[in-house]
Amino acid sequence: VPGRMVRNLGAGHTFRGHGARAALYVKWLRQHVATEPERLVALTDGADVLFGGCEETELVERYRQIVAASGGASIVFGAEFGLWPPELWAEGAARRYDAL
Repeated sequence: VPGRMVRNLGAGHTFRGHGARAALYVKWLRQHVATEPERLVALTDGADVLFGGCEETELVERYRQIVAASGGASIVFGAEFGLWPPELWAEGAARRYDAL
């Protein structure tokens, strides 16, 4: 997308678990927050990229609505409704989503 940057932070690294991925995110963010504190960053994984769900304008508008509704929180986290490994569904772990 012109004007947008997509970077695979894990490229060239051996996958050592989700904690290692989070460490790569933190390292990248620390490097960039000092020079671009107002930059909007979306951390995504493969499923987000492959299956998407909305246009950029909708994503940004929803982010702004969440920030306003939260009283100004600039960091927003989201989660998927899927569980991995799938066996967790059979064990009843999905009940934690019942209230959503």
